[in-house]
Amino acid sequence: MIKKKFINKFIVLILTITFIAILLSQVELGKIVEMLFKLKISYLVLGLVLYAISYFLRALRFYILLNREVQLKALFSIVCIHNLAIILFPARSGELSYIYMLSKRHNKTLGDGAATLLTARIFDFIIILSLFLISTIIVKDLPIIMIRPIEIAGFLVFIGILVLLIFIYQLNRFVSYVRIIAVYLKIDKINLVGYIFSKMDEMIKSFNSLDRDKLLWSGLISLFIWIILYSVTYTAILAMRIDMAFDTFLLASSFYFMISIIPLQGVGGFGTFEGSWAISFIATGIGKEIAISSGFIAHMISIFYSLILFIIGYIMFRRSKISGKI
Repeated sequence: MIKKKFINKFIVLILTITFIAILLSQVELGKIVEMLFKLKISYLVLGLVLYAISYFLRALRFYILLNREVQLKALFSIVCIHNLAIILFPARSGELSYIYMLSKRHNKTLGDGAATLLTARIFDFIIILSLFLISTIIVKDLPIIMIRPIEIAGFLVFIGILVLLIFIYQLNRFVSYVRIIAVYLKIDKINLVGYIFSKMDEMIKSFNSLDRDKLLWSGLISLFIWIILYSVTYTAILAMRIDMAFDTFLLASSFYFMISIIPLQGVGGFGTFEGSWAISFIATGIGKEIAISSGFIAHMISIFYSLILFIIGYIMFRRSKISGKI
């Protein structure tokens, strides 16, 4: 088992190094260094403030979804740790840190953690997909070769939004189908499978306890979270002195965010962050060197912001007491 884990980590590391090497072969290192030293500090400070606000709103969203049973301050510290974990661990496995901390520190069931996290991520998906759909409609001056693929992507995104909405309202039926498949395959008696289904039942119970008002407020807060995150990305663009029309930025950023929430990133997101950023911006007409160079700089900025907020959150987490109401 230990050997297998080592091999998996080694493969991820090799892939990460390979992605970085391929990207660096397409751009002069001096261009990245030059862009780094020309960053506008004022926009970086503004971006950090906005990023911190997005963390507060994420904590507020969980606070509402958890029936106000965990302190908002405690949830903010969890969000600070959780988001750095997502960046550092491969394939978004850092998402599990939220469920773990909620369970160990605040006596919440794994079902509560999974249900609130799933709800938050569904809202994130819907908003990102919706903004991408809007951007495909309003964008101008796209490279001719990209017009048809963007139109197809817009249609697929529309289907994706409908699927997510159906999933929200048909979660019970979805789990029932999974249970039927498990019985058909005769794996329902396996201890691990039984444990998974028990946790899924906990999640459904927690999910069903969410009333319309909680979902409405959570959706509204999610919208503000992503407006702010887009603003953070735009401040990074301005800090790097990249001249870019807003409609093009909206499309490129939406495309990047869609790729980034797919659990494919390596250790620290290195290689996959820069690659998805470069693909997104090149597809909207940005030059290859600028797209790749800005990807490396944007990743550095993202890690810098996350580290600062992690330190603040970790200090708060260590000092916090077992939960109570705000």
